[in-house]
Order: sequence, then C-alpha cells, then structure tokens
Amino acid sequence: MDGPIDEEGCSRAFMSPNESGKRAKMPPDWIVLHDTEGGSNAKNIAQYFFNPATKLSSHLVVDNEGACYRVVDDDHVAWHAGAANPKSLGIELVAPVGAWKRSRDEWLREDTLLDVASDHVARWARRFSIPVVFLDAAALKRGERGITTHAEVTKALGGSHVDPGPNFPMDDFIDRVARRMPIV
Repeated sequence: MDGPIDEEGCSRAFMSPNESGKRAKMPPDWIVLHDTEGGSNAKNIAQYFFNPATKLSSHLVVDNEGACYRVVDDDHVAWHAGAANPKSLGIELVAPVGAWKRSRDEWLREDTLLDVASDHVARWARRFSIPVVFLDAAALKRGERGITTHAEVTKALGGSHVDPGPNFPMDDFIDRVARRMPIV
C-alpha cells in the first residue's frame, strides 16, 4: 500500500472529496456492507472514489489481498448509501461485476476478503458500540443499530442497489465479526 497509513493499517493515499463534512450525529447507528461490482483491487476503487466526478465514496475499501484504503474519515459522512449516509459507516468489498449474483459458496471462498472486512467492522462496532447483529429493512425502519447491507438500505429507504446480493453469507460474516470482539 502507498501513502500514509492510519491506525487501522489502511492507506490514506486517496482521501475522497466526495463527502458531506463532519457527521452531525455520533456515534453512527449502522455499518453498511457493499460490494464494488468491479475494480481489480482496493487501490483501484479508492482512486475511483478520489475523483470528484464520481460523486461516490465510502469510509473503507478492502480487497482479497488484505489491502485496506481509507477514503473518508469515520467522523465524516461518506456518499455510499443515499438516505442512510448521515447515520452510517460504509465498507466496500472489492468484488467482480455481477458479484451480487454470486452463490454463498463463491462468497465463502473469499476468505481473506471476509476476514479483512470483519476485522474493520469489529473495530467500528467496538469503537462506536454498534451491536454485532444483522439488520434487515424492517429493523432499519425501526431505527435499530447494527450491521446491514446496501440491499437492505434500498428496501428500507429507497434506491436501486442490491449489493452484496441475496447469497452473501451474512450469518458467517456476523460470526466472524463477533469472534473479533473482546470478551467482556
């Protein structure tokens, strides 16, 4: 990785201008999982978000090589999930075009990607006291706090995104995050 590295081991080489400034409400309520639907690696996606013309960003981008790029600081609002942006943190999992159609087994073969993403999600959950539970659209509408997907945000708040897809192994991912949480 290139550029300065933050305390979480993520490169800060491509901090995006595509954000809305400081978050009005801290801590955030939701962690939103995305897949990139293209791009060869985390650096490639971070560079894409670095371009003001994209009008998109996320807080972190991670890939199957273990790379992590910070694109927007946690206390700022990234442009990743429409109406959910002010209340959420977004993490992009680098995946090929059509990843939302992947089978559960195909996702589970991305072990490094799922481990790297769950490490960062666990850090956020600890730092911001976000429960390590999956939130479906109904839970989002009720204002519960936890971990969700862009697809569930779309169902709850509108939009057109379906990532990371219906076969994303959310139960496995939540277990990975929970294993990384300290025992209290």
